[in-house]
Amino acid sequence: MEDYEEELNLDEWYGFRRPDDDVGRSIITMLKGDVGPELQRIVMRRRLAGPQILSRCNDLERVGPLTLLHPPEKGRADTCRYHLLSHSDFPDDNDPNIEKMYFDKMCPDMAKRLAIYGKIGKGTFGRIYAAREIIPPPTDIGIGSGASTDSDSGSWLNSMGVLTGATDPRANSGIPRAPRQFAIKMELQCPLRVHGFARAHTCEYREVATASQRFLPVEAVILQLLTQCDRFPTIDSIYVHKEFASIVMSADSVDDSPLRETLPQLRNAIPTHSFPGYNGEQLTRLKRTRVSEIQACKIASHLLEAIVYLMDMKMVHGDLSHRNYLVDKNLNAQLIDFGAVYAAERGGWMTNQYGYIEAFEYFVNPEIALAFATTDLKEPMKTVSDSMVSLDHDIRVQYLWKFGVLVYDLLHGYSPWETPERQPNLGDIKTLYAWQDDDEEKFHYLYDRRLRIMNEELPIDERLSQDCVDALRHLLARDESNRMEMEELQRLPWFQGHWVDHPSSELKRPPRVD
Repeated sequence: MEDYEEELNLDEWYGFRRPDDDVGRSIITMLKGDVGPELQRIVMRRRLAGPQILSRCNDLERVGPLTLLHPPEKGRADTCRYHLLSHSDFPDDNDPNIEKMYFDKMCPDMAKRLAIYGKIGKGTFGRIYAAREIIPPPTDIGIGSGASTDSDSGSWLNSMGVLTGATDPRANSGIPRAPRQFAIKMELQCPLRVHGFARAHTCEYREVATASQRFLPVEAVILQLLTQCDRFPTIDSIYVHKEFASIVMSADSVDDSPLRETLPQLRNAIPTHSFPGYNGEQLTRLKRTRVSEIQACKIASHLLEAIVYLMDMKMVHGDLSHRNYLVDKNLNAQLIDFGAVYAAERGGWMTNQYGYIEAFEYFVNPEIALAFATTDLKEPMKTVSDSMVSLDHDIRVQYLWKFGVLVYDLLHGYSPWETPERQPNLGDIKTLYAWQDDDEEKFHYLYDRRLRIMNEELPIDERLSQDCVDALRHLLARDESNRMEMEELQRLPWFQGHWVDHPSSELKRPPRVD
């Protein structure tokens, strides 16, 4: 039987163990309206524009203890009863069979609606698959049949039952509308009893239409607030089933292919066809940029728009990099992967530690380089290891520096203060983490760059326009007091539609490089 839905007060449940900067805590505070009037207006407007019912899996799981006398109580996997249940055999992200588990335990409600036919890529957590809606709705989807294909694989092409709107020419010509395409991010959900804050990306949420309490991945809750902005994927829904969460969102940046409309799905089988997204890593190669200044300007302007939209809600993307934005064939950019987000509603923007990650050495700025130089000179190789650095700073200042590094990289093909010449091993500062840890050349390469960051003016390609040069100098000023804040950056001419008047032929994406 289905039990009534109890609710959980997370502050009481966690007690003193709950950190003030928990992103989920900030989000639910905003959703409840316990914030200033301006932020409340922004959040409520965006919340009402998103899906009214976000979590769609109605399948019931065991939420009570096993007993000999009574059948186990059942409830949804996105409720507190499931999250507080003991999960002794919860799977691990590193399990080699995790992908098979995804499909073996797929939500039946989602399987009735969507056919998963290909792979797109991987996120910080989980894997992303290509899917399309099933047209017409199936009468028997053959769940568990193993070899059968999805019911839309051929019939939708001949169906006259589902047409576009009456004003669409296809409505009168007998041409059925193509099924909508989606990207599905499948990942392990994080029951509170299993992970706690070790991987804090489960968040309390209230459905807009019903106010029902749900526990969902932070990424899904954030995407629900971003549906009005084209600079992010549009979330459709989330299906939380057993140990897995599946976030269904738009797939506008995935390349068009006839196979996306016809490729069948094999039941309980992992898709083999690849439909990779085109991310920012494709735009530079071997210390050479693959885009013009105008093309880089369009991409950078779109990223700035996304950053501003998040900061309006006192949030920043926690993993800003070329890997985490997608570019379509017309260079429209979308910021993706919200598995790591910082929300400043409760903790504020100031902090006294900087988390250094070797893979992000290219984001090191003068303050961080100086902190390393003055605290660990006796054993300088330790400054290459992931660590927490004592540094009083405003998170927004560090974040805009990272944005400036990405813009510089797009324009030059290499990071600020990096030597433009290729290394003998074809590596660069962005691939430093892949070099051998005891490689002396590796240390000298990064150490020399840190010295240049602290002591030399920013070298800029003289072929760039003055508006572009001004933007780079404001973003990457060595003296923190000379760096512009967000409001000032938005007013710079280079970010004021510098690319708009150029013909569309100049704004085409470079071919994919494998």
